[in-house]
Amino acid sequence: MLRKRLLRRTRETALVYGHLVPDVLERGDVDRVVVLRCNPSKLARRLRQRSYPRAKVAENVEAELIGVVSAASILRFGGRRCADFDTSSRSVTNSAAAVAKLLRAPHPRGARVDWVALYSSAEKLRSLLSVE
Repeated sequence: MLRKRLLRRTRETALVYGHLVPDVLERGDVDRVVVLRCNPSKLARRLRQRSYPRAKVAENVEAELIGVVSAASILRFGGRRCADFDTSSRSVTNSAAAVAKLLRAPHPRGARVDWVALYSSAEKLRSLLSVE
């Protein structure tokens, strides 16, 4: 039902955003997908500053660490349509401008973001995912 409502409202070019996009839209519904990514430790700090509950911080950080939305997007829409975009060190304005430029490119290719390599030791992972 949500998919039908979105498609009815977006007959022309449209930007649809949210982590549920791969769960709602289908492969033929989109031309391009950009997944905004953030370094998990920076994400944890941001969420704590916003007073998110500890369990919610851990859940979001874990999802970012393993790339849940990126992987779901690739599975749903295909790797050629999907690009990851690291926003960790960029302002909102800078990120928006860079993503707009990426989307205007004839064949946008964003590198895949892989945070797992940064947290390769058990100690680093425990520190990152600790809810205590």
